[in-house]
Amino acid sequence: MNPEFRKKSAARLQAVQTIYLCIMRPDISISEALQACSEEQPENIAVDDLFCQDIVHYWSENKDLLDQAIERQLTKSWSLNRLDRVLYSIMQAGAAELYALQKVDAALTVTEYLDVTHAFFQGDEHKIVNGVLHAVAQNR
Repeated sequence: MNPEFRKKSAARLQAVQTIYLCIMRPDISISEALQACSEEQPENIAVDDLFCQDIVHYWSENKDLLDQAIERQLTKSWSLNRLDRVLYSIMQAGAAELYALQKVDAALTVTEYLDVTHAFFQGDEHKIVNGVLHAVAQNR
């Protein structure tokens, strides 16, 4: 696998972790969360830090827009509050990347976040991430 591709994949995972940390600890600043998650990365895994920061900063500045984009894709019986916080963080990071980087290959981006989902969940959670992020990509 291309080393630059690996660095972007690692950055996506780190962005999800950073967003999750910010959601779970609203008292922490974005820079503190980015630093904490960066320090937790194994030394042998290279991360595209600027790419991660772009995703997280876009998320931080556009949470309401991203919430609306995701919530429009959920069924009436679901709301953002019912989503598992890790699952929600994955969708937030994916939507942030899709919105922030309009020219990004949407299919590749969705696939990358499906890989992140599989790292955390063993069930059908990837199906909801797939459906939501594909719809977000089409409607951005």
